[in-house]
Amino acid sequence: MPAEWACFWVADKTTYLLRLGVALEDVFEPMRASQMADLASVSSMTAFLDAVAEGNTDNYTLATALVKRVERARTEQASVHVEGLMKTLLTSIDAVPDSHIRSLIAAGQIEELTHVHKRVVEPGANLTRVRLNQVARLLIQAGVASPRLVDLTRSIGNSNYQRDIVIAVLASSEPAAERREFADVIFDDLSNVARRRIVSAADEQGLRLSDKWSGIEAYGT
Repeated sequence: MPAEWACFWVADKTTYLLRLGVALEDVFEPMRASQMADLASVSSMTAFLDAVAEGNTDNYTLATALVKRVERARTEQASVHVEGLMKTLLTSIDAVPDSHIRSLIAAGQIEELTHVHKRVVEPGANLTRVRLNQVARLLIQAGVASPRLVDLTRSIGNSNYQRDIVIAVLASSEPAAERREFADVIFDDLSNVARRRIVSAADEQGLRLSDKWSGIEAYGT
């Protein structure tokens, strides 16, 4: 876009700049001399149309329609983008980067991610234990409450991964009672070695586990 705009600028032709999600300070200096407006603002678009339109057009009505249509288009595009991200998460045969899942979290797909294990049976699904563990870990990092992660964690069916998720919850900023409760809920799914490692992690966090864990020695002792 800057290259195309530069062609007009060099030819001394009139240019207009309609911004959407771009701060004025992010527009390079020569472009700021153009007549401009913000496509997310009715008042800005009205002022723009008043400056460039000829005749007695109802520019406020037109500006309102333009801003609403742009907003609707962005919603439609975001929906398509999220569908693509989710499809990749569900079916990709390659490793899915953390940034991909973080994008889904940022797009408000937390509910879908906490229940993603239910989609393992879908045709073409490639929701491996590694991937489910990755989703759970990133949800914890995003501050999702541990009770919402119980079913996802139990569905993984691998004591090592479940251990890592419990340890991640223990290291989170949740209240101690919730962290203890999560460890208790996953207790029966864990191997003896996994339990010992969790006891070690709890000791490092200075967190006293419930009586359910009494008699389990910390790993390495």
